[in-house]
Amino acid sequence: MFVGYLLDFYYRNHSGPHADEELKRVVHFLISNKFIDNQTIRHFTVIAEFHTSIEKQSYKNKTQAVKAIAHKYGLHENTIWNILKDHRHKFGY
Repeated sequence: MFVGYLLDFYYRNHSGPHADEELKRVVHFLISNKFIDNQTIRHFTVIAEFHTSIEKQSYKNKTQAVKAIAHKYGLHENTIWNILKDHRHKFGY
């Protein structure tokens, strides 16, 4: 999920031929070599998924979106709300 959301974010801001595979290799390299930690991946993924679900109107309201994301990732709802509140600005959402 993280790589997919990261690619979406990248393509909203950049474009070019054959960028897909090269970017995937770079991201996987960064993750596997611990340049990007698990907490950052979790924060970005939660924020991106929340943003996408609200944009697509997948749920009636924000609370339902938070509940679904919390269930999907095995996190407490308050953890999701805290990530959205405290870390949203870090990723440009």
